[in-house]
Amino acid sequence: FLMISHIEPHHQNDEGRVCGPKGSREKYGGYPMPDDLRNLEGNQKENFADYLGACNNLEANVRRLEEQLKKQGTWEDTIFLYSSDHGCHFKTRNGEYKRSCHDASTHVPLMAHGGPFQGGHKVTDLVSLVDIPSTILSVAGIEIPENYRGIALEKVASGEIPGREYVFSQISETKCGRCIRNKKWKYSVESGSAYDAQKHASMPYYYENDLYDLENDPYELYNLVGDESYEEVRKQLKGELLD
Repeated sequence: FLMISHIEPHHQNDEGRVCGPKGSREKYGGYPMPDDLRNLEGNQKENFADYLGACNNLEANVRRLEEQLKKQGTWEDTIFLYSSDHGCHFKTRNGEYKRSCHDASTHVPLMAHGGPFQGGHKVTDLVSLVDIPSTILSVAGIEIPENYRGIALEKVASGEIPGREYVFSQISETKCGRCIRNKKWKYSVESGSAYDAQKHASMPYYYENDLYDLENDPYELYNLVGDESYEEVRKQLKGELLD
């Protein structure tokens, strides 16, 4: 088992910005932005081209790894998983680049190749990073411990089992928050107090702060949490989050 963790395209903490390879701004400066970035205020105009350059550089280095595995004759005997821990919203949702319930933060790439992952098709089921350890064990022929909460993703990809009805995220450091997402709704709550890692891993009270209709508002531009006509929806999602 080998895990390789690349820093890019993460923003550089010491500079507070994304640093792409030389020439990124010239090469990618004209690329269109997603609607959530185009219609919200942040620092995306200064950083988006560098972000794309960093992504392109990452993909080139992942290809180098693939080529080396093929050269060594181990590619066909390798399960290759490609993912990330979070996305980037370029300070459009809060004062930094991540740690929010929005898809720009939480909807990350997940690609798999090798073993049972063949055919090059796209699966739209909801899955979670918590499913990756269980998947690694499963494809290696190792029994998944009963206390693991993850599901085996090769069974989702083949249609043997369904994906998740909901995925759960915990938001830390900037606040103490929780959110759930299904294919229709995004619902999030937060404690409303300054985050303290020693005291606020979990709080007795949370306040609703986000509700998005993802079918009609995929870029999460219209927060419906204060709309009384969605009271029953919020009650249902609150129950699902508590579960």
